Amino acid sequence: MKSNYVFIKKLKKQDCQRLFRLILLLLYISNINNIITAQDTTEIPFVNKNTNKEILEITKAIIGLGWIEFKEEKKINPYTIFQSYKSAFGLSQNDDMELFKIKEDKLGFTHYHYQQLYKGIKVKGGEYIVHSRNGITLRANGKIVENLSIDIIPSIDKKTALNFILNKINAVQYMWDNNLEEKNLKKNKNDNNATNYPNTELVIICISDNFNISPKYFRLVYKFNINVKNPYNSYWVYVNAHSGEVLKQVSSILYDCSTGTCATSYYGSRSFTTKHRGFPNYDYILRDECRGDGIHTFINGNNVDDVDNQWSLPEERPATTTHWAMQMTFDYFLNSHGRSSFNGNDKEIKCDTKVQVNGSDFNAGFVYDDEYFKFGQANGDDGYNSLDVVGHEFTHGVNKFEANLDVTGESSALSESFGDIFGEMVEFYTLGNNNFIHASEI
Repeated sequence: MKSNYVFIKKLKKQDCQRLFRLILLLLYISNINNIITAQDTTEIPFVNKNTNKEILEITKAIIGLGWIEFKEEKKINPYTIFQSYKSAFGLSQNDDMELFKIKEDKLGFTHYHYQQLYKGIKVKGGEYIVHSRNGITLRANGKIVENLSIDIIPSIDKKTALNFILNKINAVQYMWDNNLEEKNLKKNKNDNNATNYPNTELVIICISDNFNISPKYFRLVYKFNINVKNPYNSYWVYVNAHSGEVLKQVSSILYDCSTGTCATSYYGSRSFTTKHRGFPNYDYILRDECRGDGIHTFINGNNVDDVDNQWSLPEERPATTTHWAMQMTFDYFLNSHGRSSFNGNDKEIKCDTKVQVNGSDFNAGFVYDDEYFKFGQANGDDGYNSLDVVGHEFTHGVNKFEANLDVTGESSALSESFGDIFGEMVEFYTLGNNNFIHASEI
């Protein structure tokens, strides 16, 4: 929804980080009662329980179910935090946290990325990031899957699991059966032992669509990478290591993206990502398959196509501007806050443009239940889709998944204000400047 002004001062980069943490705190506080009443207490992470005296001794604040702030005077070592305070995080003797990445930022913080292991096997989605400065842990955030009880000895072998997959996919030909593909792979990798034959690993995954961390939703699986020659595709396939059931099959082709150029409504000519369609279309559509599970933009529910990926027609601008602005919004949240898509888990982003309600132009909105975005037309061939507007609506999606804010009363007011703030952050991230006046371009 449109608001006239954003009543916040111009912020330095450090202030933006603090502001983001403050907004997360407000989101969690606004919904903490709902969280507590909606979940059985056994599913609340152990770090959140007021009976966890060990974690209370070393923390200043525990924000909702995600963020922990530590007492600086405790001088907790980010390298040994999960060894020194293993039980405080709800880890059992079968659990370990493995450090797999260290990243330093320009603000002087160092971020330590940890992966949960259960009896030495990776628990997909069980990760923590420990944030430190000058070698002292200040904050941490993440998820740990507690109380796992899984038999890690597979009931079926890898070959049997692979046969289940091949019977399901039923391809005409696989890459490893094609001599030319095998030869090219060996040449490209400069490795005579390289092959397209599926490699596999044992992992533990969640079968719940919304990543419910209750241990009952976790299974031991074989993860295979299957490369198909005909019809061409590549998949990550997860097979239950005890029953042989194919639990998930996800396309792993993340590079089917084309770079086009569009004339935007308010920001001149911009490069953006589209999708090339082969036979029988041989054209480009407004779909980005390189960000999360995709960004797909329509005009009144229909695909928009272009033959040369140079999008310049006035009637295309509401869609092309929205598509580019949503890509910039996605990049801001991912690069600044580590959040992939509005649900934080790569959810596909669908945008409809030139929307009208009862024959009148609509401005912009996030459809709460169906989880898609819609943008109306403005100023003739332009759209209601400036960077801050698109960022604003995207933030409504973030608010839903972080705090499930209601769309009425004080919750709605909070959601609108957060949308205004992050809309301006998207604008500043993309352009390097902003005027803190919402939708001023329109």
